Amino acid sequence: DKQNIGRYDPDMNCISLKVRGHRTSKRFIKTIIHEYIHYLQPRKGGWYERWNKKYGYYKNPYEIEAYYLSEIYAQTATNFVMDKL
Repeated sequence: DKQNIGRYDPDMNCISLKVRGHRTSKRFIKTIIHEYIHYLQPRKGGWYERWNKKYGYYKNPYEIEAYYLSEIYAQTATNFVMDKL
């Protein structure tokens, strides 16, 4: 599944990534940040699932936050990583 190139599993407390699903290093780093944001979001109360059911994936406030923050931090994180190589 090309759309599912990263996933946070709250039950296992684990982030899974498909390395080959990313075309650039920046995109890979953006996915890491996106999934890390999900790790930081509160899971009690089932809000992710409630909002997903009510609004759908792209209008889910947790997804909006994860996409927004990953976009903000992706370039800085990419520059940091590339400077270390």
